[in-house]
Amino acid sequence: ASYTALALADFHVGQLLEALETAGIRTNAAVLIVADHGFATATNVLQPNVLFRQAGLLELASASQMILKARAQLVPEGGTGMIYLTDSQNRAADRQQVVELLRGKEGVADILEPGQFAALGFPSPDKNPGMADLVLVPKDGYAVSGTATGDDFVVAVTGSMNQGYHGYLASNPKMNAVFVASGRGIKRGLKIGMVDNIDVAPTMARLLGHELPGAEGKVLSEILTTAP
Repeated sequence: ASYTALALADFHVGQLLEALETAGIRTNAAVLIVADHGFATATNVLQPNVLFRQAGLLELASASQMILKARAQLVPEGGTGMIYLTDSQNRAADRQQVVELLRGKEGVADILEPGQFAALGFPSPDKNPGMADLVLVPKDGYAVSGTATGDDFVVAVTGSMNQGYHGYLASNPKMNAVFVASGRGIKRGLKIGMVDNIDVAPTMARLLGHELPGAEGKVLSEILTTAP
């Protein structure tokens, strides 16, 4: 399925280039092919909300089996899990219990504390109330689910489940994506290695003869000819 999707994307790029040619603007156009993340295969999925339910930290509605209330709840990001502690009076105790429930379990690589967030580009929960209190990092080959029903912490990926996931830490090389630039203002045959996604917009602006002074990223000047 992945190869089919890539073939379809390649076909659409061909259509775009053909349209530029037909319009007579191919020599005046720059084409950038980008992606926001890579993908990783998982053979097993972790279900921390099942553990939280069994420990009394999370409650399901009896009829719908949806989460009714929770002192601890994981929101899945596929390759990581954002854990929120909602009881302000018992947050410290709940944090310790959550860590004890998860630490050393199959498929768990790490449980990140707020002191580790900045180095990974995460905001601090003290400054951003939408940020999680803890981040669950699975081992290679594992993904994270928000399912709270059932009895198993680890379930095998079957044909009816997603076999590929993103949302892993940006430090995971499998999350690297594609960057291809070609056309007007772009040097030919150059290979530059890793590119930060935040550098794409300033580079596109420069190609259009503009600047983005407030952008965090930089212009990839090494790929550009002298003329914009």
